[in-house]
Amino acid sequence: MLTPIDCQAARGRLQWTRERLAAEAGVAVSAVLAFELDQDPPEAELVAALTGALEAPQINLSSASGTERWINSP
Repeated sequence: MLTPIDCQAARGRLQWTRERLAAEAGVAVSAVLAFELDQDPPEAELVAALTGALEAPQINLSSASGTERWINSP
């Protein structure tokens, strides 16, 4: 499951602004901000939309726990 830290890391690697991620995911910029700041428990639909937007480009995420995973792995 996508975490706020993973989301920020993925955006950074893609060099996407929150506005770009919101547009790609079809959600409000405020929803991306709230998710990344871990303000409220996210709705499953939001997490799915963000994950879907970040899956198009292939990126490798290393989580804060030290585990590594691929989004859209080959």
